[in-house]
Amino acid sequence: MNEYSVRLAENVYTQGNILIAGALSTGKTTLMRDIGDQLKKKGFSVELITPTPIDGERDYTENFMLTKDFASRLKEYDALLDDRLKTMAAAHVGYYTKANLMPIALIINDFDEYMNDDDYRSVDTIKSIIARLGRLGLRCGIILIIGVIRPSGSIISSQLKICIDTSIILGSFNDLTSMLMFDVDYSNIGRKENDGVIKTRESFEVQLFDKTQVSTF
Repeated sequence: MNEYSVRLAENVYTQGNILIAGALSTGKTTLMRDIGDQLKKKGFSVELITPTPIDGERDYTENFMLTKDFASRLKEYDALLDDRLKTMAAAHVGYYTKANLMPIALIINDFDEYMNDDDYRSVDTIKSIIARLGRLGLRCGIILIIGVIRPSGSIISSQLKICIDTSIILGSFNDLTSMLMFDVDYSNIGRKENDGVIKTRESFEVQLFDKTQVSTF
């Protein structure tokens, strides 16, 4: 387990929804699974959904799902969101902790694989519900952690992007990817291949980190 993933998990309450981009072998899936481990210890209900099977087991739910099945699972999360909003309204509170609701982390591995599927109806469902969860989920105790291999404007829609509080890139990236993830070009700042870049909305600062170091939020 990497120390920076522990620090990221510890800050998830303030950092909110997380978007992680990284090509194959940059450690993206490992980072997301490590975050899931830490959130489980913090009392979160954690589910990781992936379009490709992952080796090994973790102490939380990991589900391999095709696009159609993932769309159906998201409909269940959408219904859960509605139930939580009703529960909070009935209790006259605006935040999930005041209604004694358990926090939930939905981790989606290789989200772009789902969005590039030919099952357009399922893709539209996924896009719509993810945007709604991103917009309303945090105050209802539902946090999104989304991993992508090849970020693009069609994958990271404007509706999704405005809901992301922390963006992370692992490994090398170009200026277009940087602008998409951060709105600023950080591609020429001189990093080693396996370094990472974090930018949080709250601090509005770019953070560089090495996989052997602890990220300083």
